[in-house]
Amino acid sequence: MSFRPGEVVVWKASLATWPRAEPFARQILTPSEWEQANRFRIDEARLRYVIGRVLLRETLSRLVDAEPAELALEFTGHGKPQLKENRQNIQFNLSHSGEVVMLGVAREMEIGVDVEQIRPLSRRDQIAQGILSPEEWSLYSELSEHQRQQAFFTIWTRKEAIVKAVGRGLLFPLTELEVSFQQGEARLLRFGEAVGDDVPWHLSEITCPAGYLAALATKSPIESLEVHDWQPTEPS
Repeated sequence: MSFRPGEVVVWKASLATWPRAEPFARQILTPSEWEQANRFRIDEARLRYVIGRVLLRETLSRLVDAEPAELALEFTGHGKPQLKENRQNIQFNLSHSGEVVMLGVAREMEIGVDVEQIRPLSRRDQIAQGILSPEEWSLYSELSEHQRQQAFFTIWTRKEAIVKAVGRGLLFPLTELEVSFQQGEARLLRFGEAVGDDVPWHLSEITCPAGYLAALATKSPIESLEVHDWQPTEPS
């Protein structure tokens, strides 16, 4: 499997793949990954983590022609995972929510992916005030309750995808970003001065199952975006 710079491939996995993924997971996850998995007290959270690692290792192994268990991963200073000795400059990002796990992969450009299950949040509007710019809040506050639910997760996934692509974690000021609210029109409207980066970032929507929203952020325009449903490879 290979792809050119400018191409992005996204894989979507479901927690329902676990019966098939478990034997593979037992073969390829490292002891430290299993240790991390066992720290989750909620079964669903543990499954999301393990399936995400299987998806990540199996997909990257095909790109770099290596055994999944032998892939060496490291973390940036802000905790973003990356390949060691990344001669092909492969960039990737992993996200999960509810029953969905999603992996985006690109070459020679930073990438961020975020997927969210649309769900009730008791403090939704208070959270919105902490992530929206004054201009965005003015627009958001005029929406109906139904419109706010959709708008909140639309904005959240788009901003979170950018934050993950930039790789600064919690240090990134979300209120400095402005993004479009509209479905089918993912755009970055403002990249604030406090962010300190004048390189234009690009947003795209990712097709999701009903009840979910997802966004993709890249530092360069993309020439093509492919989205595939993932099934674990049968272990040999």
